[in-house]
Amino acid sequence: MTDRFFLYLDLDNTLIDHSRAERQAFRETLMTVMGSDAQFDLILADYHRVNTQLWKDYAAYRITQDEVRHRRFSETLARFGLSHLESDFTRHYYLRYQQNWHEVPGAARLLDSLRPVTGRVGLLSNGFADIQREKLKTLGWEDRFDPVIYSEEAGFHKPDRRLFRIAEQACGFPPERIIYVGDSVESDVNGASEAGWLPVFFDYSGAGIKPEKAIASIGALDGLPDVLARLV
Repeated sequence: MTDRFFLYLDLDNTLIDHSRAERQAFRETLMTVMGSDAQFDLILADYHRVNTQLWKDYAAYRITQDEVRHRRFSETLARFGLSHLESDFTRHYYLRYQQNWHEVPGAARLLDSLRPVTGRVGLLSNGFADIQREKLKTLGWEDRFDPVIYSEEAGFHKPDRRLFRIAEQACGFPPERIIYVGDSVESDVNGASEAGWLPVFFDYSGAGIKPEKAIASIGALDGLPDVLARLV
């Protein structure tokens, strides 16, 4: 496969369990700054709504990274009359979030198994570069990927085709010979497909989704080697 195809992987909710870390960090932060997590489900649900829209605006180049980082907390807490806790909440959240980083089950085993099959494996992420680098460092994956492309540094965000073109130049393979594995239908599957890549959907949530534009869908990372074997 080293000569025929190149493999890029997404990071959050593909290799690192972002959603689990986020949920646990929110609960622990509420306990720290409020002494109770009684409103946990309500606050987290509102945060998800706010954050999802902010990320859409960020991907569409309507707002900056700093606005996303700030407004997702300020707007959520304001709705619950908790604006006075914003500074402490933000500080404690990022600390707890980092403490709860864990791999998606099977991620380390997958990376080990890919080495003799694919040679280089690339990383392509929309996440904020400073945080993503810390995740790789925490998991001991700093040297696992080549190239590593963060949308923030590239200047374009998935699903923007221009980001995929930058990734093509970085790996030296044409689009029709690049496989991309990710958990987002819009950013990963549709973005890769529109760029002419071969998208594989990782069903992180277990919802049984099989996107039309994906060449394959897997419910566990252990299923990826079989997909790659069929392509070769």
